[in-house]
Amino acid sequence: MKRVRATDVKVDIDDTGGLISFDWECPYCHMTNYAFTYSGNVEVVCGDFETDQECDYCGKSATVECCDSDSLF
Repeated sequence: MKRVRATDVKVDIDDTGGLISFDWECPYCHMTNYAFTYSGNVEVVCGDFETDQECDYCGKSATVECCDSDSLF
């Protein structure tokens, strides 16, 4: 499975977990995908993390690396 880096990563955390939104470009068809998800594990989303996503356009899966906004280039 190919890997890509997410852009425009935003994480909003409260006592119940974290709401995560990010954009990513499919490494197969090069279309931009927009993801919005929830994680009940706050420790996971408090730093760099990765998630497997399926492209909305071609249906292929990629591992998306979400980095702390301070470390994005």
